[in-house]
Amino acid sequence: YGAYEGEPQSSEKYSLKSDNYAKKIKEYIKPHSTAKHARSPEGTFMVGALARVNNNFTGLRPRAKKAAKKLGLGPVSYNPFMNNPAQLVECLHFTEEAVKIIEKLLAVGPAPEPVKRPKRFGRGIGIVEAPRGTLYHEYVINREGLIEEADCIIPTAQNLRAVEEDLKNYVPTILTRPRAEITRLIETLVRAYDPCISCSTHLVEVDFV
Repeated sequence: YGAYEGEPQSSEKYSLKSDNYAKKIKEYIKPHSTAKHARSPEGTFMVGALARVNNNFTGLRPRAKKAAKKLGLGPVSYNPFMNNPAQLVECLHFTEEAVKIIEKLLAVGPAPEPVKRPKRFGRGIGIVEAPRGTLYHEYVINREGLIEEADCIIPTAQNLRAVEEDLKNYVPTILTRPRAEITRLIETLVRAYDPCISCSTHLVEVDFV
């Protein structure tokens, strides 16, 4: 189950490598938004728990896979509301993974690592699966061991385009419902993608004209 190792995989059957991620993930500015958005040459995409479960379902631990099936989460789901069940499934999966890692660390024991100036310099790229999705981070380190450049493409920015497109498609289907319910459903969709940004920045303001 890919999280810290391997290469990011897409359900469209292409993978990203550290040296070409900037060609696949393009950030851009939207006039109405204070946050960057991101797109791919292949179109809109989603990162996070649902994407990981879709692409790694067979790698889930037995308890997590059983929970996924009980929650109606199959190997492939394109329903963004299923991102929350996918997060729960990952909690089960990574709890068992954490136990394995802790046992391995206890067996090895602590080893002091003194702070030293890096022996190498240049550009370094890291790709890791954070809880909300894939995080790309790139740095340029000079001969003195100081960071001269840094760039991060965060999961929230990668999902914003998908959130907006899902809202445009979803809202027309619920317009006959009571206003309070419409507001709740819109906020639920946004939080299914990212529970933090909708609360911290009040991403959604629902107006009825």
